[in-house]
Amino acid sequence: MDFCFDCAAPDYQITTGILIYIGLYILLWLFKVRHLDIKHRFYVAMLFCFTAVALDLTLFPLSKYSMGENTFAPNLEFFRFITEILTYRSWQVLKLTVFNVLLFIPIGYYGKKVFKTLNNFKLILLFLMFSLFIETTQALCSWLGYSYRIFDVDDLMVNVLGGIIGLILAYIPFKIVKRWMVPPFVIKYPIIIDLFGLVLMIVMCYLGNHIIY
Repeated sequence: MDFCFDCAAPDYQITTGILIYIGLYILLWLFKVRHLDIKHRFYVAMLFCFTAVALDLTLFPLSKYSMGENTFAPNLEFFRFITEILTYRSWQVLKLTVFNVLLFIPIGYYGKKVFKTLNNFKLILLFLMFSLFIETTQALCSWLGYSYRIFDVDDLMVNVLGGIIGLILAYIPFKIVKRWMVPPFVIKYPIIIDLFGLVLMIVMCYLGNHIIY
């Protein structure tokens, strides 16, 4: 997935991230899964948080200042990023590759925690479909004139790799949230967990913008 380096707008991106997060929670409410226990509600909040971060950092901002003729062709060559890193010693390519892997690790981890009934193969397909949605949307943005968006098959690979790493980490027997760590007022008002996910999403979008740009 490609990012805009000349049209960074952290405040705008944080706003879009909030809208994405709220939209996901509207779906959560419609499906009436608000009755989940504290632990699973936390998992859902984290999955929504990192999904919103991924969409926000890869698809926004859509700035009018970035519009123009796209001089970058879609990358349909597998492992091209390795050639660029080794041949041209491109720090920017290496940074974006690592970032794209890290972006999907929490999605893979919390995806496994939330969708326990799905086997690993189906989860990996979900990671691939999510990454393909991002890349296809970027290709559409490129076609519409947003010149910094291109389709990249390498991004599909590293995104899925990140999801698989998160999937593997989900099998490690440790607890992120222990019962004794949850204050009584959180148990009484579990919406605090949802708000925590929203705040974390804002922080991650802010940090992600500064890392990328």
